[in-house]
Amino acid sequence: MKTVTADSRWHAFALKALDGECLTMEEGLAVLEADDDEILTIMQAAFQVRKHYYGKK
Repeated sequence: MKTVTADSRWHAFALKALDGECLTMEEGLAVLEADDDEILTIMQAAFQVRKHYYGKK
């Protein structure tokens, strides 16, 4: 059985957005309810999406 880490979950959310899919309500809530220790990892995943669409402006 594969263990899903928080890092891989946020990366999966970014890939989903890059594929043009919306996050589910549960996924959105997971981001909002994440521990403070995960903020940098969430920001990194969000930056992947931003960079894809807008570059490094």
